[in-house]
Amino acid sequence: MFPGIAVDNASLYLDRAWVVTNLGGGISLDNGGYALVRNSFVGGVLDIPAVTASDSTLEGFRRLLAD
Repeated sequence: MFPGIAVDNASLYLDRAWVVTNLGGGISLDNGGYALVRNSFVGGVLDIPAVTASDSTLEGFRRLLAD
């Protein structure tokens, strides 16, 4: 399964967005990926995490992360 958004060694700026109901999770950050998430809702499905980060940076402001 694939996440709603996959970031691999790149930057993501997400503002006022809904990333929900993706079978592979919400956002995946890998290999130095960077995400700035503002005023957004990010949700996973069942036991899948909303956000996964491996060797990456996630900044969030006024956000809701839900599993």
